[in-house]
Amino acid sequence: MKYVLSLIVFGFCLGLAQLALAQPTMTKNLDHYQPVLELMNTVNIVTQIDAVPGLAFNKSQSKPLLDLLHDLSATAKLEPDAALSMLKTLEAKILTPTQFKALGQKRLELKALAQKRRTQVRVSEGGSSALNLYSLTVPGARAFITILEKGESVNPFRVDPNLGILKKFVSTLETR
Repeated sequence: MKYVLSLIVFGFCLGLAQLALAQPTMTKNLDHYQPVLELMNTVNIVTQIDAVPGLAFNKSQSKPLLDLLHDLSATAKLEPDAALSMLKTLEAKILTPTQFKALGQKRLELKALAQKRRTQVRVSEGGSSALNLYSLTVPGARAFITILEKGESVNPFRVDPNLGILKKFVSTLETR
């Protein structure tokens, strides 16, 4: 009986040790993929901004935005450097100052919402705060983070829900 109990305790400790070793690697991986998560967040917000009267994208903005979105959907694996480049292009060359301000405001609102949800999760789960800002507020982020945890790389805009959001937004822009 002691032997079995020792094996169980040893197995549990070994599992905790592996988790502790994997956690810094996962955190580093999430930090590396931060631009991809931020691009997911930004595209989601931009679709919402487009629906606001007075902030919708005009015809001259639609062409470069469509080019960016088509490039985004054509990539099999979205690497952080490419995501950062797309994010910079969107923010600096496509958005108007008013749209950029609305984007910043929406980001702040989502951050506050994530903080509120994070607090609720801590209370409901007895103190666990393992959830990430993006997993609480960005469609598809949890699935993307799960894929990253497996060590795989993928373009989150080629799987749902981001694929559906992107297709709907592209079709909206193409009608202009």
